[in-house]
Amino acid sequence: MQKTVYNDALKKEGKKHKKVLNKHLKEFFQLLDSKPKPSNGTVRAEFIRHEAEWRLYCVTHCLGTRIADLFNANVSLAWEQKYTLQHNK
Repeated sequence: MQKTVYNDALKKEGKKHKKVLNKHLKEFFQLLDSKPKPSNGTVRAEFIRHEAEWRLYCVTHCLGTRIADLFNANVSLAWEQKYTLQHNK
């Protein structure tokens, strides 16, 4: 019984953290998809801002470096799928 309560609490915390990560990803990709296209400098600045905010969130909530790397990993994967692979077709 106690283990179930603990697992439920962990799932709830995980969902909360995932929601914050998804907010940063959504805002960043909305910028990439905006019209007119943003400049490389603007994209770079926004990437750095979102990454720094996510890393600060991770440090504040003791989430560890692997979790902190999720913003970069998600951006990298989406960039490859959406932009790199489309241009190679």
